[in-house]
Amino acid sequence: MSSFTDPLVVIKVGERLWKTYREFSYYLKEPDGEKITVPAGFLTDFASIPRILWVILPPDGLYTISCVLHDYLYATQILTRKESDDILLDGMKILGVPFLVRQTIYRAVRMFGWIPWRNHEQTISVDPID
Repeated sequence: MSSFTDPLVVIKVGERLWKTYREFSYYLKEPDGEKITVPAGFLTDFASIPRILWVILPPDGLYTISCVLHDYLYATQILTRKESDDILLDGMKILGVPFLVRQTIYRAVRMFGWIPWRNHEQTISVDPID
């Protein structure tokens, strides 16, 4: 089973921008699976949900750490887009995100994620911790 190693610790650095204060990792299929580590200083907007939908699906929720991991996977493109999206879905399931919520987020990412995926440079958005 997959798992997150540490809690998400962030610093707000803009209106819709946070910076990870310390790294966290995600293990794919423990104990011998691949480990993905999001570094301290990584910049994220949590869940990229349009403002009009925030009443029913805010950008921050039980799914937040999965969304930060997903942002990192899109920024680095170390896996395919489908693999990255599937990790988002798996992470939300591990965190106990209700089925309807995780399916809504996953399906939206599958439909519209190609836009940020295509436009992303293959660099990591990291701002050093002061």
